[in-house]
Amino acid sequence: TLVAPAAAAPLAIVAPSPAPLAPPAAAEVLRQTDCAALGQGKASKKRTRKTAQDAGESDISKRARTSPTPAPPAQRALSLVAYGLGNVGQAHARQRHNAGERVLLAAAERCSATLLPEPCEGAACVRSVVVEDRPCFMLPPQGHINESGPALRCALQALGQPSAQTLVVVDDIALPIGTIRLRAKGSCGGHNGLRSVEAEFGADYHRLKIGIGGERSKDHVVGDFTDDEERALEGVVARGAEAIELWLRLGPERIQQVLAKVNRPDFCIVPLVAARADTDAKALAA
Repeated sequence: TLVAPAAAAPLAIVAPSPAPLAPPAAAEVLRQTDCAALGQGKASKKRTRKTAQDAGESDISKRARTSPTPAPPAQRALSLVAYGLGNVGQAHARQRHNAGERVLLAAAERCSATLLPEPCEGAACVRSVVVEDRPCFMLPPQGHINESGPALRCALQALGQPSAQTLVVVDDIALPIGTIRLRAKGSCGGHNGLRSVEAEFGADYHRLKIGIGGERSKDHVVGDFTDDEERALEGVVARGAEAIELWLRLGPERIQQVLAKVNRPDFCIVPLVAARADTDAKALAA
């Protein structure tokens, strides 16, 4: 009797078990460890610097040091700041020491700059405008004129522009009324506001000087302009505002062109027509 052979058993297919994940390479482990250590080291250095600050510094200096500094967007990396020196408050508006502020506000109006909301304490009443595709800021006085340097640093940090190139607009008793001068650098010339800026940023910054004439005394610089001086100052303020706009349009990169234009006698010496006409009228009346 023929017997059929038994059917072969089906082959079992067994999927291979996944290989265990390989541990990170030694170099990667070292990199991760180094990054963690670097972060801890930076945090430790920050704590050390913070505790080393002088407890007796002024409020403005303290804000300049402690205000957060957000990373500026790429499109604002080349921003410009025009900073008018003076003392804060309406009571100081007509003082000779606030001539820089007056010219700055005229420039803001000339350039149609708009008022910004305060980004943080220390950057009040800032106006902004885009000139030649570059963000520009008009910064009025932020405190006492003798603390102009820390106030400027605090405001730049608040705006996210700690490295912005700055034009300081300032009164100058060495220049007669009716005269302006643009300088790419120089000394403070005995001006406490400029001395404060130089202590904070060094002397290599641009400055637009507005002549106020007179004697080198506190009573003179904090005194109000006379009525005759006010009338004469109208043309000076307008010419100073034009100089600021030119600096913003050409930029610090072309400062030599700006200097050549602004310091020409027919530009920087403003005829005091109003003052002379008033004097002539008084003489005729007498």
